Amino acid sequence: MPTLGPAEWADWQRKANAYFRMNELHGIVHSTESSPSATEKEASANYLKRRGMAAGFISMFIDSTNATYVKDLEEDPAKMWKKLDGIHNAKSPGMRFNALDTLFSIRKEDTEDLRSLMTRAEAAMNTYQSLIPTDGTFTLQNLQEELVTMSLIRALPDEFNHIRATLGVHANLTLAVTQQAFIAEDNQRQRIAQPINTALRTYTHYHPRSNVPSPTPSSET
Repeated sequence: MPTLGPAEWADWQRKANAYFRMNELHGIVHSTESSPSATEKEASANYLKRRGMAAGFISMFIDSTNATYVKDLEEDPAKMWKKLDGIHNAKSPGMRFNALDTLFSIRKEDTEDLRSLMTRAEAAMNTYQSLIPTDGTFTLQNLQEELVTMSLIRALPDEFNHIRATLGVHANLTLAVTQQAFIAEDNQRQRIAQPINTALRTYTHYHPRSNVPSPTPSSET
């Protein structure tokens, strides 16, 4: 079982769910199995044992960053799962951008065969698809705008990394928000450049360059 890192939720949760089903823990994790009454001592003891197993499994196979998300929830696997799902499977534009960025960043490894390459690409697309809202609000126009947004952000050189970072955590990343950020950055750079240009013109006015004649080449005798 792989450890859950920052960008492996789709594959990790599929494997985790398979483990839960194999060990009769799926209902506990997904809150479809209710706790037996206190009078059913044997069933209640078994439930608590399985609940501890599920919580232990989640704790064992998440990295230190994810562990901070579920701190103080270690006794309740259903709450742990819901918290992790809310973080990694948030159907937000920023999360979809990251998923598309991962998809279009895929490159064939030197020792990788083409079947493995196709599998990785399909897994990345599945991750993106899992982040699309299923309530009918996501349209073809939304997809087109997100692709343009991704293209603009990916086109930025390293000197604009501060914009990439800001937009990457924006709660409502849209094409309009991206365009506004670009325009604001352009305006800021122009304001900074104006006094510099004025100073250069002033300096040139009061310190004109000397008109030293260029030496003429000597003629050969």
